Amino acid sequence: MQKIEANTLADMLESSRQLSRYYLSFTAELDLDRRFMVHDFHTNSIHWIVAHMAWAQDFLILKGVGNKSMDLPWFEAFRIGKESPETEHYPPYAETLDAFNNVHTASIELIRTLTSEQLDMANHSELSFGPDNTKRAVIRHAIRHESMHCGHLSWLLRMHGRKVI
Repeated sequence: MQKIEANTLADMLESSRQLSRYYLSFTAELDLDRRFMVHDFHTNSIHWIVAHMAWAQDFLILKGVGNKSMDLPWFEAFRIGKESPETEHYPPYAETLDAFNNVHTASIELIRTLTSEQLDMANHSELSFGPDNTKRAVIRHAIRHESMHCGHLSWLLRMHGRKVI
């Protein structure tokens, strides 16, 4: 059976990740745990965003679509709605980046296996986007989520003094 839609969704998620990786390529020698104060708001750090993106793709794709998770012990601290933990509770950045890459690779592989009928099935994370609780909706949201945080990375790099575009 052809998996044209699944491959298109996987390609879109991969394209978003390529842009995230592009921005991360500018992070050498930066304080990746630095948070900026904007008015009365503290931004998240680059390290936090990478950890959160790893958690989110695991939650949305591996769990939500595949009903499996890499279930790393530090994921819980980077879920949506959690206060940013103190940096001493972050995993080492190399471990965070490995998870970011490994979860993504597994997610792309999983998405490419899906048929249209499987995309129509309810997701395992019990998420709904409007009336849509399908695996397709969760994958679409993962693409949006990646792109949104990619924008955060772009701004944080500018705040660190890096000109990226």
